[in-house]
Amino acid sequence: MRPLRFLFFAFFIIFFSKSASGQNIKFKTLSTNDGLSNNSITDLVSDNDGVLWIATWDGLNSYNGNTFTVYKHDLKTAKSIAGNNISKLKKDRKGNIWVFTKDKKISKYLGNNKFQNFVFDATPQNLMITQSGTIGVKTDKTSYEFINNEFKITQFVEEKKEDKSILKGILLNKYPDVIINDVLKDKSGHIWYATRRNGVYIIPNNTDNRNNEQVDHYFHDLYDPHSFNSDEVEKNIRRCFWQHMAWT
Repeated sequence: MRPLRFLFFAFFIIFFSKSASGQNIKFKTLSTNDGLSNNSITDLVSDNDGVLWIATWDGLNSYNGNTFTVYKHDLKTAKSIAGNNISKLKKDRKGNIWVFTKDKKISKYLGNNKFQNFVFDATPQNLMITQSGTIGVKTDKTSYEFINNEFKITQFVEEKKEDKSILKGILLNKYPDVIINDVLKDKSGHIWYATRRNGVYIIPNNTDNRNNEQVDHYFHDLYDPHSFNSDEVEKNIRRCFWQHMAWT
């Protein structure tokens, strides 16, 4: 899996301020200089407490909006994370954070910097959310589902993927040449688009924009310290739009 070059929160905190013309959005860049364990990011997810979990090539990170906590494998600690090169993160219906490493090991975060690691009869090939919101694991021959605090052999159904084609079509009708990497609608109804080499587009949800005619565009500006440091934005992260708002 190639690293996500610019995850739309892993490197950017979004600040909102009110101005005479409406909302003014600023971005703050985060990196290893701020405590992130590695700048090569593979996945991220937010938990039920609003903490952002960031998978990297060298360690798992949690970010509470102010500081990073880094989790790495420790041979001397039985309940440390299973590995440092993290491929995938998942959050189950109960809010538990699960980790899948590049060498195909699986860990569940227990809290207090401790993890539970799981061993299977065959090498796990994938970690996923089931249709019922539990964690599912597939090996070459067997499927396992985490039920009543243990993995049991089942034939689970994977969670249905969200259809984003309608949301993508709204922007593409206006800008047909834009390549959309990711799209989401936040709790307020605003639609956010992460694009390839075109930064971020936002269609605000307000009474004056019922026909989606207003499209705000945010991109790298060499002379603006609060803009992106690249127009390549790989992924939107749903939490960022309501957890780190600073109204002034």
